[in-house]
Amino acid sequence: MDRFREMGRKDRGLSESEALEILGKDVWGTVCLNGDGGYPQGFPVNYVVTGDRVMIHHTCDGGLMSDLISRDDRACLTVVERMEGVRSKSAMAFGHIVRDDSLREETLGRIVDKYVPEPGRSDAKAGIPRAVGNMVALRLDIEHITGKYVDKPGR
Repeated sequence: MDRFREMGRKDRGLSESEALEILGKDVWGTVCLNGDGGYPQGFPVNYVVTGDRVMIHHTCDGGLMSDLISRDDRACLTVVERMEGVRSKSAMAFGHIVRDDSLREETLGRIVDKYVPEPGRSDAKAGIPRAVGNMVALRLDIEHITGKYVDKPGR
């Protein structure tokens, strides 16, 4: 079997560029890791996409997410763009996730640009030098991405 399965409902599949577009504009996502006891574990995250990688803001050094990454760095970031009714578009990016402290300041700057409304953005940016010591920057290098469009209930 290939590392990544083909989508079962190919008629609902989106192109890689459409999936990247969804990944790039969604407000938040869930990083899924191989968890304790064989159970998957999901973590809601703030993130930004830059090219073929995802920069993720993680607030603590240590803890469950860090432990799981150190044990198995394979990850999936899932985002869903809700539309009207049951209509939605989703994207899943798969790859290896690593801690990358060299990206802390850049990650925080991009997170502020994405999430903080304009009236408070300059104040938030001014606080970045103090905040970088209290966060961990994670980088998900995208190896595979898939997207799906749902316009009606399933089969």
